[in-house]
Amino acid sequence: MGTGNLDRVKHVLAQALDLASDARPEFLDLACAGDVTLRAEIDSLLGQRSIDFSLLDGPIRSLFRPASGGLQGGTVAEPRPGDRVGPYRIERRLGEGGMGVVLLASREEDFRKRVAIKLVRSARMSRVVVLRFFRERQILAKLEHPNIARVLDGGLTRAGLPYFVMEYVDGLPIDEYCRRRALPIAGQVQLLIEICSALQAAHSHLVVHRDLKPSNILVTSEGVPKLLDFGIAKLLAPEADALLTDQHQRPMTLRYASPEQVCGTTLGTQSDIYSLAVVAFELLTGQMPYRLPSGGDLELARAICEQEPRRPSWALSEDRSRCRLRHPRFRRPQAADLDSIVLKALRKDPEHRYGSVEGMADDLKRFLEGRPVSARSGSRSYRAARFLSRHRWVTLSFLVFLLFAGTFAVASALLWQRAVVERARTHRVMSFMKEAIRSAGLDRAHGEVSTIEDLMRDAWRRIDELGDDPQTLTEFLETFGGLYVDLGLYPEAEEQLELVAALRREKHPDGDAALARAIGDRCGLLVRREDFRGAEACYREALDLWQALGSDPEAVAQARRDLASSLLIQGRSSEAASLLRQVVETR
Repeated sequence: MGTGNLDRVKHVLAQALDLASDARPEFLDLACAGDVTLRAEIDSLLGQRSIDFSLLDGPIRSLFRPASGGLQGGTVAEPRPGDRVGPYRIERRLGEGGMGVVLLASREEDFRKRVAIKLVRSARMSRVVVLRFFRERQILAKLEHPNIARVLDGGLTRAGLPYFVMEYVDGLPIDEYCRRRALPIAGQVQLLIEICSALQAAHSHLVVHRDLKPSNILVTSEGVPKLLDFGIAKLLAPEADALLTDQHQRPMTLRYASPEQVCGTTLGTQSDIYSLAVVAFELLTGQMPYRLPSGGDLELARAICEQEPRRPSWALSEDRSRCRLRHPRFRRPQAADLDSIVLKALRKDPEHRYGSVEGMADDLKRFLEGRPVSARSGSRSYRAARFLSRHRWVTLSFLVFLLFAGTFAVASALLWQRAVVERARTHRVMSFMKEAIRSAGLDRAHGEVSTIEDLMRDAWRRIDELGDDPQTLTEFLETFGGLYVDLGLYPEAEEQLELVAALRREKHPDGDAALARAIGDRCGLLVRREDFRGAEACYREALDLWQALGSDPEAVAQARRDLASSLLIQGRSSEAASLLRQVVETR
C-alpha cells in the first residue's frame, strides 16, 4: 500500500470508528467516492474484532483531536497549480476564506471543462462536521436549476480532506454587473426574480443558503445569474473581509444577515428572503437599508435587530445625481410598489415577511407588469391606478374612442339640428313658390297671360312672406339674381346680387368665402353689362378678400385670372400679364 493510500485509509477509518455502526455505511459511500479498493480495505479493517493499528504504521487516533476539535497539526497544505485533486488538474486559486480555499481546475477528456473546487482545510474540522459536509454535498447534488451553480463531484483528497467540485461560473458579482451595464430598474428586478426562482428550488429541498450576498450571486456575460455556495456557508467561512460568527456553526456576513441570524435564533427560509431584500436594496440604491453614523459592526448588528430600514426611494432621493441619472422611474408612482416589496421582505419578524420566496417573486413580477402588489393595501383607487398603468395603451385607445364617439355624437346632433332647419327653410321656400305660382294661375284664369318675368316680379313683391330668416332670404335672393342674369334682366339682377352681398357682410363683417363668391357673381354681371371699370374694381375687391382668407389657393388664382381678363378687355395687357405670371408661379 502506497503512502498516499495509507494516509487516506487512516483518515477515513479514524472517522468511521467515531460513528455508530448504523451510520458508517452512508459515510463510507460518500468518503470513498467510488474507490472500490479503499472501501474494501476499510471494510476489512472494520470487520476485524480488534484492529492492529501498527499495521497502519502508527496510531490513527493520534492524528486527531477529540470530536469537538479538528485535524491535528493545523491546516494541510493546499494543492498547487499542476497538482491533481481526483481527476482534476489545478490551474490557479480563485479565492480563500478562513476555513477553505476555492481553486480553478480542469478535466481533460474529450474536451476541456473548467470547474471550481472548494477544498476544506481547517484545523477545526471535526469528524462530525466532515460527515455533515458530505451529506450537504449529496443534498446539493440534487439541486438542478439553471440559476444554481451545480455540484458536480466531490470526495477526499489524498490527505483526507473533503472537497466539492462545482460548476465554474465566469461572471461578475450581481452588484458590479448592474453597475457596469448601467442596468435599468426593470433589468435589475428581472435578475432578482431569477434568483428567487433558484432560492425557491433550494427551499423546496429544505436547503437554506444562509449567506446570500452579491459575491455569491454571479451574472454571466449572457445576463444569467447564478447562485453559489448553497449550504456550504454553514461550513465554509465567508470571504476574509466579512464579519463571522461561529455560534451554532452559523457563519454569516453581517451586512446581509437577518435579525434571527444576528440574535442566534432559529433560522428558516425567511432568513434568505431578508438577505435577498438587502441585496435588492443595494442594487436599487447603492446604499445599505440602515443609517450608520460610525459604521461599526456592533452598531450594524443593533440596527439590523432594532432600526427600521429606509424606503429605497427615500434613500435614492438623498442622492440626486444617482436618482436622476440611473433611476428615473423612481420619480413615478410605481416606486411605492417597489418600496413596499423590499420593506416587507426586510421586516424584523420572519412571520411578517413573505411566506415564501415565491411570494416575493410574484410581487416583483406584478411590479414589472404594472399590476397591484400584495405588499400594499388593496384599496380600490390603488388597484384602479395599477390597472390603468398596466393597460395604458388599451386605456388610451378607449379614451380616444370616447373622444371620437363624443365628437361624432355632437357632430351628429349639430347636423341633425341643421337638417331640421334646412327642412323648415325648404318648406317655407316651397310654400312661397307654390303660392306665387297659384297666384299666377288665378291671373290666367281671369284672361291675363303671365310670363316668367311676371312670376318673378310677383314673387319679389311677396318676399316678406319668407319671414325673418336671413339665411333663407339670402339664398332666395341669390337664386333670383342668377335667374335675372339668365333672362337678361340685368338691373333687377344687380339689385338682387347687391342685396345678397349686403346680407353676407352683415352676417360676417370680416368676410368669408360666401361673401367673396357673392362679390364675384356681381363682377360677372358687370362684365355682361360691359361696365369693365366697375368689373375691375369688383374683381380687385374679390381678390383682396380671397387673399385675406388664405384658405383656397385655387379661388385666389381664379380671381387673378378674372381680373386679368377685365384688364385685357380694357387694353392693359402688361398688367394682365403680370397677374397671369403670378398665377403660374403660385402653382
